[in-house]
Amino acid sequence: MPPAAAPLWRNDPALPLPYVLDEPPGEPREGGVLRIGWHQDLVSFDPTFSTSAGTLMLPNLVANRLLRFAGGVAFDPFERRLEPELARSWERSPDGLTYTFHLTDEARWQDAPPLDGRPLLAEDARWAIERYAREGAHRGYLAAMARCEALDEHTLSITLRRPQADFDLPLGSRSFCIYPRELHESGALEGMRGLAGSGPLILDAATPGERLRLRRNPDYWEGAVHLDGLEVVIEPDPARRLEGFRSGEFGYVSNPLERLSEAQALIGELPETRLHLVPAFASQWGIALDLADARFADERVRQALMLAIDREALAGELHEGLAKVLPSTPWIFAFDAEPEGEALGPWLRHDPAEAQRMLEAADALPLAFELRYRNYHDVTNRRANERIAEQFAALGVTMTLREVDMTAFNRAWSGNDYGAAADGYAPAGFTTDAYFHDSLVTGGALNRWGISDPQIDGWAARQSGELDPEARRELLRRIWDRVLERAYRIEKVGALRFEVYQPWLRNLRLYDATGDLGLQIARVWLDRD
Repeated sequence: MPPAAAPLWRNDPALPLPYVLDEPPGEPREGGVLRIGWHQDLVSFDPTFSTSAGTLMLPNLVANRLLRFAGGVAFDPFERRLEPELARSWERSPDGLTYTFHLTDEARWQDAPPLDGRPLLAEDARWAIERYAREGAHRGYLAAMARCEALDEHTLSITLRRPQADFDLPLGSRSFCIYPRELHESGALEGMRGLAGSGPLILDAATPGERLRLRRNPDYWEGAVHLDGLEVVIEPDPARRLEGFRSGEFGYVSNPLERLSEAQALIGELPETRLHLVPAFASQWGIALDLADARFADERVRQALMLAIDREALAGELHEGLAKVLPSTPWIFAFDAEPEGEALGPWLRHDPAEAQRMLEAADALPLAFELRYRNYHDVTNRRANERIAEQFAALGVTMTLREVDMTAFNRAWSGNDYGAAADGYAPAGFTTDAYFHDSLVTGGALNRWGISDPQIDGWAARQSGELDPEARRELLRRIWDRVLERAYRIEKVGALRFEVYQPWLRNLRLYDATGDLGLQIARVWLDRD
């Protein structure tokens, strides 16, 4: 059956490139090995303790999930929609407290010791879900879970302590693949000695810092896998990844481009390249201040720093216009359409005169502090921070830049121990709660900014359990406005990203964490001899 039509109506005619690509006609061809260039290394086989796309990619290539985010060429980048995977159907009770998943009776673990092709049962899913809830990096998503039970071989029941409107969404993500307890109990996962699942590919070899090699699972329960195999080459240098794409070595490369001019140059060199934009729903990066520091305790100081930044200039100069003036909280959860102008509120505008007045009224000058940052992307981090420092300096604010290595920054950022200020990133999430609860409430698992506001805490708790979409939306808008008004995060801009594919790589679209490679690889095929 051909894939559903791509939602081309999502494309913005004002942009030079589309969000959504149509897929050329053609029947899938069997065979071939897809090679891709990837920017992140593999550091573990255990998905329970990782949030890294590099580590989570591998278990999701060899395993399945209860559900999956709808993806592929018909993916709508403005929606988050679940579809069946191991669970062929599921339902939520009217009171929102019980989810029941009806698992397929066709799924089997891969035919190799110690699994030997045995059936994948509800008890296997129960064990994996309970471990996710008990320990590791993703347990916050399951904090409302009271119990998880295998009612019979193919029925799984999850009971919540309290209603949680989007509880099932993370279960369709790369963070919750179902893996066998035998690999954990033998120490194979922790020791990186073996990895297996019920998924479309079988692991042949994994060499950290170099490559992953996988082959087709000939007995895959969802149907024939088109590819013979997949090879993931770990290459942290974007220039080398892009060179591998130019030569035809790679069918896909991650994060190869930062600017429109680079994308246009690639299309000029290789006109058949398939390239699309990834929408920006939030700024993602922004300046986190130590809110317990006396220098930033007066909200007028924080508001002044917000008004001091010329975001339109950053978008134009650094991103060649392909960036959005948005806060770190994604608009897609709180609005029907992207907010602009007055809908964004007063604090994202550029008003240096008002910023100067507020700093003087707060008796905050002279103001000096150090900003720690990791240069993930030269345009988004180092160069943006240099421009912002110049804009602050015009008001008598000295922001000294200190670049640190990735390991040190990630440790400091995740531990909320970054000194006076950090150029921080909003943790990636799949749910409304991730952004409107866990990232904002006092002591929240994803609250890297040290925000502690009783008003936000109350609204965040209420929206989490609100099953009426309109009532929930009203609470989300209150939270959105409050975070901006109090200037708890000094926002930058949200850059649109680029994804590139060879013209012969078919049925793959990667936008964000909801469209992970492992969720799509079974349907990918190569249109080349």
